Amino acid sequence: MLKHLSIKEKKALEEFKKTLLKEFGREILELRIFGSKARGDFKKTLNMGEMSDTDVFVILKKTSLKKEDLIFKITTDVLLKYGVDISIKIFSEKEYREKLNLQVPFFLIIQKEGVSL
Repeated sequence: MLKHLSIKEKKALEEFKKTLLKEFGREILELRIFGSKARGDFKKTLNMGEMSDTDVFVILKKTSLKKEDLIFKITTDVLLKYGVDISIKIFSEKEYREKLNLQVPFFLIIQKEGVSL
């Protein structure tokens, strides 16, 4: 995992990943950290004492509101336990492939800069 993350962030992400895999198993195709935490150019403190969030990209075989709600619940549980704000983006495998084929910049950046969890 990324060396520049704090111990608390690493524990939070490990628990997030472990819980997702427990709940969804092979339905989870990919988990990637992206954005400033993946690049290592995040600010440790921002205005008003805020910290940079940790962006995580989740690809599921198929999405549904029920699955997304459970992932958001897991994210909230991690936030409450560790104080680590995980910002998630959830996509189905089909959506992901379509966006890559269309060369959508957001997806190309995640493919290039994203770091597997």
